[in-house]
Amino acid sequence: MAVPHILSMRPGTERTTFGDKPALLVSASTVAQLIFNSSGPRKFSPDDIWELPWVSIVDIPLNSENSWHYDGCKQCFKKQCDHHAERRCCYVAEISVADHTAAIEMKVFTATIDVMLTAIGYDPLEPISDHQKALDAIRCKNWSMRCVIVEDAAYQSRPARNSLQVVSVKERSSSFVGTPRPLFAMQAENFRPGLYPCM
Repeated sequence: MAVPHILSMRPGTERTTFGDKPALLVSASTVAQLIFNSSGPRKFSPDDIWELPWVSIVDIPLNSENSWHYDGCKQCFKKQCDHHAERRCCYVAEISVADHTAAIEMKVFTATIDVMLTAIGYDPLEPISDHQKALDAIRCKNWSMRCVIVEDAAYQSRPARNSLQVVSVKERSSSFVGTPRPLFAMQAENFRPGLYPCM
């Protein structure tokens, strides 16, 4: 039975299943070209879902508190809210992923990290004592990721730009050899492919 893609958006947003929603199969170099546009950010619909069928996670950087997590609401994942619910470890990170074409950065939130940590045998509700050990375990697995392209508003001297947000993730079996459908591809001008991460 196929593992469903589970939505993993910003804290406080509704979580739904993405397994039956249409997505365009792409490579990392294609989505990189879509978001890096010298003439300014392109407009994309929130319903435009881009699926990278096979990626490896290269890095999950620590936050300002030398951790992956922050203390948040168990119901909405926000740091502060009016739910008065239990607290749990919540997550937001800018991770680096790579496939056979490029390495790119994508923003992930709590539900995505929950899937990854559960896959390597960790309890995502509890703090991680050894981040390097957890990262090494995550690097040893392969993943399918679905993402959306969002526009980040201009801030101070930084112009508006596009960025990638992961909306779902599932672990890929070691027996995965490719998709029956070809990947949507664009000829990337002056684009330098990333290196496959060494394990």
